[in-house]
Amino acid sequence: MTVMVRLAFFSFLVVLFSVLTGSPKHNAFAVSPSALMRPNLEIVVTKSKSDSLDGSDYDNRQQTFEFTVKIRNKDFSKDLENLNAELYVVGKYVTSNEYVLLDKATSSFGLPRGKEHSFKGNPIELSYDDNKAARFGVKYNGYLVFVQDRDGNILAEKGNKTSFLKYIDKLRNINKEQRFNKKLDIID
Repeated sequence: MTVMVRLAFFSFLVVLFSVLTGSPKHNAFAVSPSALMRPNLEIVVTKSKSDSLDGSDYDNRQQTFEFTVKIRNKDFSKDLENLNAELYVVGKYVTSNEYVLLDKATSSFGLPRGKEHSFKGNPIELSYDDNKAARFGVKYNGYLVFVQDRDGNILAEKGNKTSFLKYIDKLRNINKEQRFNKKLDIID
């Protein structure tokens, strides 16, 4: 059994009970040091948004979004190399419980101590009506940004779709404009 304890100003203290008890069945976990020592990264996501009514109907909405992601290394003691950030923007069909990937952007970078890195997603244009009488289109539903090291350890994440992190392999296989369910199974 492995226990992780969060400490102030440090990442984690790990105690391997199998070492203390001598029980081999508790040796199932291999935890890399980089996964335990998460750097102090700050992620700031800004969403520029234009929202207007579509002239064809009084309640049809047209929206344009563009996301900017800034990642700051708040650790002033070490530089970070070989990082990768991924941005996923999700929409939801107003006529069903299906989701759609609206944007997918990645950025590879190094992050010197105290510095920041930024990147932008692609512009997103949506048109929808969520009135019960004439429903159509896709409405913005949320985003997920995460930063990982070269070993694939997630060092920081932000967004209102962080529950998607448990399906990260599925998320990476979804193409822009593909439909999927809440467990990220692709719908044809």
